[in-house]
Amino acid sequence: MAKHRYDSQVDSLQDIDFNCINVESVRGNEVLFFILCAASYVESGSHLYANNLIHFFDGNSILQDWLTEHWEPEELEHGRILTHSFKNTSKDP
Repeated sequence: MAKHRYDSQVDSLQDIDFNCINVESVRGNEVLFFILCAASYVESGSHLYANNLIHFFDGNSILQDWLTEHWEPEELEHGRILTHSFKNTSKDP
């Protein structure tokens, strides 16, 4: 199967080539634009979800550690990436 350019591992905001985003396809599609905005908002609030889950799973230190050390930072990075994407697509040309 052919490897697409989106198949590579993305570890941080610096790993993404934002020039590959077809900005006009987002600006011209109101639904896509608001989905991007909503996803940015949801992912940026991951610290709240992680905190709630850590309290919910009180006594399960393995899961709590995973939430704190892996899940929360990864989700917050998604939020930063989506926020950056949103800001780039919402600017006037």
